[in-house]
Amino acid sequence: MRGETPRQLDEAQKILRPAIDSTEPSRRSQVRTIGLVEPAYRATADGLAELAEQQIMPGVNLDAVWDTLSEAEKIRAGAVERFRLEMEASLRLAAMPWNAPHLIRGRLDSRTLQRCIRNLRAEIEAYSYLLAPDSKALLQRFVDETKTVIETCMRVRAIVGVEANTMYEIVQDLVHKLIYQELTSRRRAMGDRGIRRICGNIDIAEAIYGQLRGMPGFSPRDRLLMRIIHVHQDLGHTAYAARVSYRGGKLHRAYGARVFTDELNRYRTILNQKDLQTARNAVATHSLEELPLTQSHVLALVRAVDHLAPFAPHRVYKHFEGIAGIQDYLDDLLERARAGEVERYVAAKEALADVLAQSNLSAPLRDDLWASFRAVERGAEPIELGDWAGEVCEMGIDLTPPGRLVAKLSPDPFAKRYQTLFDQQQDQVVRLARTTGISPTEMQVAPTLNLQQPGFAALVLKR
Repeated sequence: MRGETPRQLDEAQKILRPAIDSTEPSRRSQVRTIGLVEPAYRATADGLAELAEQQIMPGVNLDAVWDTLSEAEKIRAGAVERFRLEMEASLRLAAMPWNAPHLIRGRLDSRTLQRCIRNLRAEIEAYSYLLAPDSKALLQRFVDETKTVIETCMRVRAIVGVEANTMYEIVQDLVHKLIYQELTSRRRAMGDRGIRRICGNIDIAEAIYGQLRGMPGFSPRDRLLMRIIHVHQDLGHTAYAARVSYRGGKLHRAYGARVFTDELNRYRTILNQKDLQTARNAVATHSLEELPLTQSHVLALVRAVDHLAPFAPHRVYKHFEGIAGIQDYLDDLLERARAGEVERYVAAKEALADVLAQSNLSAPLRDDLWASFRAVERGAEPIELGDWAGEVCEMGIDLTPPGRLVAKLSPDPFAKRYQTLFDQQQDQVVRLARTTGISPTEMQVAPTLNLQQPGFAALVLKR
Protein backbone atom coordinates (compact mmCIF):
# COMPACT_ATOMS: atom_id res chain seq x y z
CA MET A 1 0.00 0.00 0.00
CA ARG A 2 1.16 3.50 -0.72
CA GLY A 3 -1.07 5.03 1.92
CA GLU A 4 -2.53 7.65 -0.40
CA THR A 5 -5.31 9.86 0.90
CA PRO A 6 -8.58 8.74 -0.67
CA ARG A 7 -10.59 11.10 -2.80
CA GLN A 8 -12.83 13.28 -0.63
CA LEU A 9 -16.45 12.18 -0.70
CA ASP A 10 -18.61 15.08 0.32
CA GLU A 11 -21.54 14.71 -2.08
CA ALA A 12 -24.52 12.50 -1.36
CA GLN A 13 -24.43 10.67 -4.70
CA LYS A 14 -20.86 9.49 -4.03
CA ILE A 15 -21.71 7.66 -0.80
CA LEU A 16 -21.57 3.98 -1.71
CA ARG A 17 -23.49 2.57 1.25
CA PRO A 18 -26.85 3.59 2.71
CA ALA A 19 -27.19 5.24 6.09
CA ILE A 20 -27.82 2.90 9.00
CA ASP A 21 -31.28 3.23 10.46
CA SER A 22 -30.96 5.53 13.46
CA THR A 23 -34.54 5.94 14.59
CA GLU A 24 -33.97 4.08 17.87
CA PRO A 25 -31.82 5.75 20.60
CA SER A 26 -29.50 2.74 20.88
CA ARG A 27 -28.97 2.62 17.11
CA ARG A 28 -28.46 6.38 17.00
CA SER A 29 -25.68 6.05 19.57
CA GLN A 30 -24.06 3.28 17.53
CA VAL A 31 -24.30 5.28 14.32
CA ARG A 32 -22.72 8.33 15.97
CA THR A 33 -19.92 6.17 17.40
CA ILE A 34 -18.80 4.88 14.01
CA GLY A 35 -19.17 8.26 12.36
CA LEU A 36 -22.06 7.61 9.96
CA VAL A 37 -24.20 10.51 11.06
CA GLU A 38 -26.73 12.32 8.97
CA PRO A 39 -24.69 15.36 7.77
CA ALA A 40 -22.45 13.12 5.66
CA TYR A 41 -25.46 12.22 3.52
CA ARG A 42 -26.68 15.73 2.78
CA ALA A 43 -25.61 17.18 -0.54
CA THR A 44 -26.17 20.70 0.77
CA ALA A 45 -23.64 20.45 3.64
CA ASP A 46 -19.93 19.86 3.98
CA GLY A 47 -20.45 16.47 5.59
CA LEU A 48 -16.85 15.71 6.42
CA ALA A 49 -16.40 19.08 8.08
CA GLU A 50 -19.44 18.51 10.25
CA LEU A 51 -18.13 15.10 11.20
CA ALA A 52 -14.77 16.58 12.11
CA GLU A 53 -16.32 19.26 14.31
CA GLN A 54 -18.41 16.88 16.40
CA GLN A 55 -17.38 16.71 20.05
CA ILE A 56 -16.26 13.30 21.22
CA MET A 57 -17.50 13.71 24.80
CA PRO A 58 -19.88 16.70 24.72
CA GLY A 59 -20.41 18.47 28.02
CA VAL A 60 -17.63 16.55 29.80
CA ASN A 61 -14.78 18.42 31.50
CA LEU A 62 -11.97 15.94 30.93
CA ASP A 63 -9.66 17.60 33.43
CA ALA A 64 -12.32 17.13 36.13
CA VAL A 65 -13.06 13.46 35.38
CA TRP A 66 -9.60 12.36 34.22
CA ASP A 67 -8.76 10.38 37.36
CA THR A 68 -12.03 8.43 37.10
CA LEU A 69 -11.26 7.18 33.59
CA SER A 70 -9.60 3.84 32.94
CA GLU A 71 -6.47 3.72 30.80
CA ALA A 72 -8.52 2.37 27.90
CA GLU A 73 -11.03 5.22 28.26
CA LYS A 74 -8.20 7.77 28.28
CA ILE A 75 -6.86 6.35 25.04
CA ARG A 76 -10.33 6.35 23.47
CA ALA A 77 -10.78 9.98 24.52
CA GLY A 78 -7.96 10.86 22.15
CA ALA A 79 -10.07 9.73 19.17
CA VAL A 80 -6.86 9.41 17.12
CA GLU A 81 -8.69 7.53 14.38
CA ARG A 82 -10.22 10.89 13.43
CA PHE A 83 -6.88 12.61 12.87
CA ARG A 84 -6.87 12.51 9.07
CA LEU A 85 -10.53 13.51 8.86
CA GLU A 86 -10.09 16.44 11.25
CA MET A 87 -6.88 17.70 9.65
CA GLU A 88 -8.11 17.59 6.07
CA ALA A 89 -11.49 19.11 6.92
CA SER A 90 -9.87 21.90 8.96
CA LEU A 91 -7.33 22.80 6.29
CA ARG A 92 -9.89 22.65 3.50
CA LEU A 93 -12.08 25.15 5.32
CA ALA A 94 -9.13 27.37 6.33
CA ALA A 95 -7.39 27.71 2.96
CA MET A 96 -8.09 30.61 0.65
CA PRO A 97 -8.65 29.67 -3.01
CA TRP A 98 -5.40 28.85 -4.78
CA ASN A 99 -4.16 27.15 -7.92
CA ALA A 100 -1.07 25.01 -8.27
CA PRO A 101 1.21 26.60 -10.90
CA HIS A 102 2.52 23.22 -12.08
CA LEU A 103 1.14 19.78 -12.87
CA ILE A 104 3.51 17.29 -11.25
CA ARG A 105 4.20 14.11 -13.20
CA GLY A 106 7.06 11.90 -14.34
CA ARG A 107 10.22 10.83 -12.56
CA LEU A 108 11.69 12.86 -9.75
CA ASP A 109 14.58 15.07 -10.84
CA SER A 110 15.84 18.56 -10.00
CA ARG A 111 13.37 20.21 -12.40
CA THR A 112 10.26 18.40 -11.17
CA LEU A 113 11.39 18.88 -7.56
CA GLN A 114 11.62 22.62 -8.13
CA ARG A 115 8.08 22.57 -9.53
CA CYS A 116 6.92 20.77 -6.39
CA ILE A 117 8.42 23.52 -4.25
CA ARG A 118 6.73 26.24 -6.31
CA ASN A 119 3.39 24.51 -5.82
CA LEU A 120 3.96 24.28 -2.07
CA ARG A 121 4.90 27.94 -1.83
CA ALA A 122 1.68 28.82 -3.65
CA GLU A 123 -0.30 26.67 -1.23
CA ILE A 124 1.38 28.27 1.80
CA GLU A 125 0.15 31.64 0.52
CA ALA A 126 -3.39 30.29 0.80
CA TYR A 127 -2.90 30.03 4.57
CA SER A 128 -0.74 33.13 5.03
CA TYR A 129 -3.57 35.18 6.54
CA LEU A 130 -3.66 32.68 9.41
CA LEU A 131 0.09 32.59 10.03
CA ALA A 132 2.27 35.05 11.92
CA PRO A 133 5.05 36.47 9.72
CA ASP A 134 7.80 34.53 11.52
CA SER A 135 5.85 31.26 11.35
CA LYS A 136 5.23 31.71 7.65
CA ALA A 137 8.93 32.41 7.05
CA LEU A 138 9.88 29.28 9.01
CA LEU A 139 7.40 27.19 7.01
CA GLN A 140 8.82 28.46 3.72
CA ARG A 141 12.33 27.78 4.99
CA PHE A 142 11.28 24.24 5.95
CA VAL A 143 10.13 23.64 2.39
CA ASP A 144 13.34 25.03 0.87
CA GLU A 145 15.62 23.12 3.21
CA THR A 146 13.68 19.89 2.72
CA LYS A 147 14.19 20.35 -1.02
CA THR A 148 17.97 20.62 -0.41
CA VAL A 149 17.92 17.44 1.70
CA ILE A 150 16.02 15.56 -1.02
CA GLU A 151 18.45 16.78 -3.68
CA THR A 152 21.37 15.52 -1.59
CA CYS A 153 19.67 12.12 -1.19
CA MET A 154 19.11 11.93 -4.94
CA ARG A 155 22.70 12.89 -5.69
CA VAL A 156 24.16 10.08 -3.56
CA ARG A 157 21.36 7.69 -4.59
CA ALA A 158 19.95 7.40 -1.08
CA ILE A 159 16.57 7.91 -2.78
CA VAL A 160 16.02 6.29 -6.18
CA GLY A 161 13.12 5.37 -8.43
CA VAL A 162 10.59 7.74 -6.85
CA GLU A 163 7.88 9.39 -8.91
CA ALA A 164 7.74 13.18 -8.74
CA ASN A 165 4.11 13.20 -7.69
CA THR A 166 4.83 10.75 -4.87
CA MET A 167 7.52 13.01 -3.41
CA TYR A 168 5.29 16.06 -3.88
CA GLU A 169 2.51 14.38 -1.89
CA ILE A 170 4.95 13.43 0.89
CA VAL A 171 6.36 16.94 1.34
CA GLN A 172 2.89 18.47 0.93
CA ASP A 173 1.62 16.20 3.70
CA LEU A 174 4.43 17.39 6.00
CA VAL A 175 3.51 21.00 5.24
CA HIS A 176 -0.16 20.29 5.98
CA LYS A 177 0.76 18.74 9.32
CA LEU A 178 2.89 21.73 10.25
CA ILE A 179 0.05 24.15 9.48
CA TYR A 180 -2.49 21.98 11.27
CA GLN A 181 -0.32 21.77 14.39
CA GLU A 182 0.13 25.55 14.32
CA LEU A 183 -3.63 26.13 14.21
CA THR A 184 -4.34 23.46 16.83
CA SER A 185 -1.67 24.84 19.16
CA ARG A 186 -3.37 28.23 18.98
CA ARG A 187 -6.72 26.59 19.66
CA ARG A 188 -5.40 24.60 22.66
CA ALA A 189 -3.73 27.64 24.27
CA MET A 190 -1.57 25.47 26.52
CA GLY A 191 1.92 26.23 25.19
CA ASP A 192 3.45 26.47 21.73
CA ARG A 193 3.40 23.17 19.84
CA GLY A 194 3.32 24.58 16.33
CA ILE A 195 5.67 25.54 13.53
CA ARG A 196 8.17 27.42 15.71
CA ARG A 197 8.57 24.53 18.12
CA ILE A 198 9.02 21.95 15.36
CA CYS A 199 11.44 24.07 13.34
CA GLY A 200 13.40 24.83 16.50
CA ASN A 201 13.83 21.09 17.02
CA ILE A 202 14.96 20.67 13.43
CA ASP A 203 17.49 23.51 13.72
CA ILE A 204 19.15 21.90 16.75
CA ALA A 205 19.16 18.50 15.05
CA GLU A 206 20.71 19.92 11.87
CA ALA A 207 23.55 21.42 13.94
CA ILE A 208 24.39 17.88 15.07
CA TYR A 209 23.84 16.15 11.73
CA GLY A 210 26.25 18.58 10.14
CA GLN A 211 28.98 16.98 12.27
CA LEU A 212 28.02 13.41 11.31
CA ARG A 213 28.67 13.73 7.58
CA GLY A 214 31.25 11.23 6.39
CA MET A 215 31.03 9.11 9.53
CA PRO A 216 30.35 5.34 9.22
CA GLY A 217 26.67 4.46 9.26
CA PHE A 218 25.48 7.96 8.34
CA SER A 219 23.22 8.43 5.33
CA PRO A 220 21.83 11.73 4.03
CA ARG A 221 18.45 10.01 4.22
CA ASP A 222 18.81 10.24 8.02
CA ARG A 223 18.24 13.99 7.74
CA LEU A 224 15.00 13.43 5.84
CA LEU A 225 13.97 10.78 8.37
CA MET A 226 14.72 13.26 11.16
CA ARG A 227 12.42 15.86 9.62
CA ILE A 228 9.60 13.36 9.27
CA ILE A 229 9.99 12.32 12.93
CA HIS A 230 10.05 15.88 14.28
CA VAL A 231 6.92 16.81 12.31
CA HIS A 232 5.10 13.80 13.78
CA GLN A 233 6.42 13.51 17.33
CA ASP A 234 3.99 16.02 18.87
CA LEU A 235 1.01 15.25 16.64
CA GLY A 236 -0.59 13.68 19.71
CA HIS A 237 -1.38 17.20 20.90
CA THR A 238 -3.96 17.38 18.09
CA ALA A 239 -5.92 14.43 19.56
CA TYR A 240 -9.26 15.36 21.07
CA ALA A 241 -8.35 14.76 24.72
CA ALA A 242 -5.10 16.72 24.35
CA ARG A 243 -6.89 19.62 22.66
CA VAL A 244 -9.51 20.15 25.34
CA SER A 245 -7.70 18.96 28.46
CA TYR A 246 -4.36 19.80 30.06
CA ARG A 247 -4.15 16.39 31.67
CA GLY A 248 -5.14 14.72 28.43
CA GLY A 249 -2.12 16.40 26.85
CA LYS A 250 0.14 14.31 29.06
CA LEU A 251 -0.84 11.32 26.92
CA HIS A 252 0.23 13.04 23.70
CA ARG A 253 3.03 10.50 23.19
CA ALA A 254 0.59 7.59 23.23
CA TYR A 255 -1.81 9.44 20.93
CA GLY A 256 1.01 10.50 18.60
CA ALA A 257 2.36 6.96 18.32
CA ARG A 258 -1.06 5.72 17.24
CA VAL A 259 -1.45 8.52 14.71
CA PHE A 260 1.99 7.83 13.23
CA THR A 261 1.28 4.10 12.94
CA ASP A 262 -1.71 5.01 10.77
CA GLU A 263 0.43 7.40 8.71
CA LEU A 264 3.44 5.11 8.10
CA ASN A 265 2.37 3.86 4.67
CA ARG A 266 2.80 7.33 3.22
CA TYR A 267 6.56 7.04 3.56
CA ARG A 268 7.24 3.49 2.34
CA THR A 269 8.31 4.73 -1.09
CA ILE A 270 11.28 6.68 0.33
CA LEU A 271 12.12 4.87 3.58
CA ASN A 272 13.07 1.23 4.10
CA GLN A 273 11.62 -1.00 6.81
CA LYS A 274 14.46 -0.26 9.24
CA ASP A 275 13.92 3.48 8.82
CA LEU A 276 10.19 3.11 9.38
CA GLN A 277 10.74 1.07 12.54
CA THR A 278 13.21 3.68 13.81
CA ALA A 279 10.70 6.44 13.09
CA ARG A 280 7.88 4.60 14.86
CA ASN A 281 10.10 3.97 17.89
CA ALA A 282 11.35 7.59 17.94
CA VAL A 283 7.85 9.08 17.81
CA ALA A 284 6.59 6.78 20.58
CA THR A 285 9.62 7.26 22.90
CA HIS A 286 10.90 10.74 22.05
CA SER A 287 10.86 11.89 25.68
CA LEU A 288 12.76 8.96 27.24
CA GLU A 289 15.94 9.72 29.16
CA GLU A 290 18.12 7.01 27.60
CA LEU A 291 20.26 8.21 24.66
CA PRO A 292 21.53 5.19 22.66
CA LEU A 293 23.87 7.36 20.60
CA THR A 294 26.27 4.62 19.46
CA GLN A 295 23.48 2.12 18.72
CA SER A 296 20.93 4.38 16.98
CA HIS A 297 22.02 7.98 16.49
CA VAL A 298 18.67 8.96 14.97
CA LEU A 299 16.75 7.76 18.03
CA ALA A 300 19.24 9.32 20.46
CA LEU A 301 19.24 12.68 18.71
CA VAL A 302 15.44 12.87 18.61
CA ARG A 303 15.34 12.35 22.37
CA ALA A 304 18.19 14.77 23.07
CA VAL A 305 16.61 17.51 20.96
CA ASP A 306 13.30 17.03 22.75
CA HIS A 307 15.04 17.53 26.12
CA LEU A 308 16.51 20.78 24.80
CA ALA A 309 13.06 22.21 23.94
CA PRO A 310 13.18 24.97 26.63
CA PHE A 311 16.33 26.31 24.97
CA ALA A 312 15.35 25.92 21.32
CA PRO A 313 15.32 28.86 18.89
CA HIS A 314 12.12 30.53 17.65
CA ARG A 315 10.40 30.61 21.07
CA VAL A 316 7.25 32.62 20.48
CA TYR A 317 7.19 34.31 23.90
CA LYS A 318 10.31 36.27 22.94
CA HIS A 319 8.00 38.56 20.95
CA PHE A 320 6.73 39.95 24.27
CA GLU A 321 10.13 41.54 24.75
CA GLY A 322 9.41 44.14 22.07
CA ILE A 323 6.12 45.37 23.55
CA ALA A 324 6.56 48.59 25.54
CA GLY A 325 5.46 48.36 29.17
CA ILE A 326 4.72 44.64 29.01
CA GLN A 327 7.13 43.67 31.80
CA ASP A 328 4.86 45.10 34.53
CA TYR A 329 2.06 42.80 33.39
CA LEU A 330 4.37 39.79 33.14
CA ASP A 331 5.79 40.47 36.61
CA ASP A 332 2.25 40.57 37.99
CA LEU A 333 1.38 37.28 36.26
CA LEU A 334 4.57 35.67 37.52
CA GLU A 335 3.89 36.66 41.12
CA ARG A 336 0.33 35.31 41.03
CA ALA A 337 1.33 32.07 39.27
CA ARG A 338 4.03 31.33 41.83
CA ALA A 339 1.60 32.09 44.67
CA GLY A 340 -0.99 29.74 43.21
CA GLU A 341 -3.62 32.50 43.08
CA VAL A 342 -5.49 31.19 40.07
CA GLU A 343 -8.39 33.66 40.07
CA ARG A 344 -6.07 36.65 40.35
CA TYR A 345 -3.83 35.10 37.69
CA VAL A 346 -6.76 34.82 35.27
CA ALA A 347 -7.74 38.45 35.96
CA ALA A 348 -4.18 39.63 35.28
CA LYS A 349 -4.08 37.58 32.09
CA GLU A 350 -7.27 39.28 30.89
CA ALA A 351 -5.64 42.67 31.49
CA LEU A 352 -2.68 41.49 29.43
CA ALA A 353 -5.08 40.57 26.62
CA ASP A 354 -6.14 44.22 26.39
CA VAL A 355 -2.50 45.28 26.04
CA LEU A 356 -1.94 42.70 23.30
CA ALA A 357 -5.04 43.90 21.45
CA GLN A 358 -3.66 47.45 21.38
CA SER A 359 -0.20 46.42 20.14
CA ASN A 360 0.89 46.68 16.52
CA LEU A 361 1.54 42.93 16.26
CA SER A 362 -0.30 40.94 13.62
CA ALA A 363 -3.47 39.20 14.77
CA PRO A 364 -2.04 35.66 14.30
CA LEU A 365 1.04 36.58 16.35
CA ARG A 366 -1.12 38.02 19.12
CA ASP A 367 -3.08 34.76 19.19
CA ASP A 368 0.13 32.73 19.31
CA LEU A 369 1.46 34.78 22.20
CA TRP A 370 -1.78 34.29 24.11
CA ALA A 371 -1.59 30.54 23.46
CA SER A 372 2.03 30.26 24.63
CA PHE A 373 1.32 30.60 28.36
CA ARG A 374 1.55 27.67 30.72
CA ALA A 375 -1.97 26.44 31.59
CA VAL A 376 -1.88 27.57 35.24
CA GLU A 377 -5.66 28.02 35.27
CA ARG A 378 -6.01 24.36 34.21
CA GLY A 379 -3.80 22.99 36.95
CA ALA A 380 -0.30 23.26 35.44
CA GLU A 381 2.34 24.05 38.05
CA PRO A 382 5.03 26.67 37.34
CA ILE A 383 8.41 25.08 36.53
CA GLU A 384 11.53 26.90 37.71
CA LEU A 385 14.81 26.41 35.83
CA GLY A 386 16.76 29.03 37.76
CA ASP A 387 19.83 30.20 35.87
CA TRP A 388 19.19 27.77 33.03
CA ALA A 389 17.73 30.10 30.45
CA GLY A 390 18.81 31.00 26.96
CA GLU A 391 19.14 29.52 23.51
CA VAL A 392 21.26 26.69 22.18
CA CYS A 393 24.06 28.39 20.27
CA GLU A 394 26.47 25.51 19.78
CA MET A 395 26.22 21.71 19.63
CA GLY A 396 29.04 19.20 19.94
CA ILE A 397 29.13 15.42 19.62
CA ASP A 398 31.55 12.72 20.77
CA LEU A 399 30.89 9.20 19.48
CA THR A 400 33.40 7.50 21.76
CA PRO A 401 31.19 4.88 23.51
CA PRO A 402 28.81 5.43 25.18
CA GLY A 403 28.85 8.89 23.53
CA ARG A 404 28.35 12.49 24.52
CA LEU A 405 26.26 15.41 23.27
CA VAL A 406 27.19 18.90 24.42
CA ALA A 407 24.83 21.87 24.17
CA LYS A 408 26.08 25.36 24.94
CA LEU A 409 23.55 28.07 25.75
CA SER A 410 23.78 31.77 25.06
CA PRO A 411 22.44 33.86 27.98
CA ASP A 412 18.99 35.42 27.73
CA PRO A 413 17.95 37.72 30.62
CA PHE A 414 14.35 37.98 29.39
CA ALA A 415 13.96 34.18 29.29
CA LYS A 416 15.62 33.82 32.69
CA ARG A 417 13.12 36.21 34.19
CA TYR A 418 9.91 35.07 32.51
CA GLN A 419 10.25 31.57 31.03
CA THR A 420 8.35 30.15 34.03
CA LEU A 421 5.18 31.73 32.63
CA PHE A 422 5.38 29.86 29.32
CA ASP A 423 5.14 26.20 28.43
CA GLN A 424 8.26 25.10 26.55
CA GLN A 425 8.33 21.64 28.16
CA GLN A 426 10.55 22.76 31.02
CA ASP A 427 9.19 19.85 33.06
CA GLN A 428 10.97 17.44 30.73
CA VAL A 429 14.48 18.73 31.43
CA VAL A 430 13.65 18.85 35.16
CA ARG A 431 12.56 15.21 35.02
CA LEU A 432 15.72 14.27 33.12
CA ALA A 433 17.87 15.96 35.79
CA ARG A 434 15.98 14.22 38.58
CA THR A 435 16.33 10.75 37.02
CA THR A 436 20.07 11.28 36.59
CA GLY A 437 20.56 12.16 40.26
CA ILE A 438 20.60 15.97 40.11
CA SER A 439 18.46 17.74 42.70
CA PRO A 440 16.23 20.68 41.70
CA THR A 441 18.31 23.07 43.84
CA GLU A 442 21.59 21.88 42.31
CA MET A 443 20.15 22.08 38.83
CA GLN A 444 19.13 25.73 39.12
CA VAL A 445 22.60 27.00 40.04
CA ALA A 446 25.08 24.53 38.52
CA PRO A 447 27.22 25.97 35.67
CA THR A 448 27.24 22.60 33.92
CA LEU A 449 24.73 19.74 33.91
CA ASN A 450 25.86 16.22 33.02
CA LEU A 451 22.63 14.33 32.30
CA GLN A 452 23.38 10.64 31.78
CA GLN A 453 21.68 7.32 32.34
CA PRO A 454 24.06 4.40 33.10
CA GLY A 455 25.28 2.77 29.90
CA PHE A 456 23.91 5.49 27.62
CA ALA A 457 25.24 8.72 26.11
CA ALA A 458 25.38 11.88 28.19
CA LEU A 459 23.64 15.14 27.40
CA VAL A 460 25.83 17.93 28.76
CA LEU A 461 24.44 21.46 29.16
CA LYS A 462 26.81 24.40 29.51
CA ARG A 463 26.15 28.09 30.03
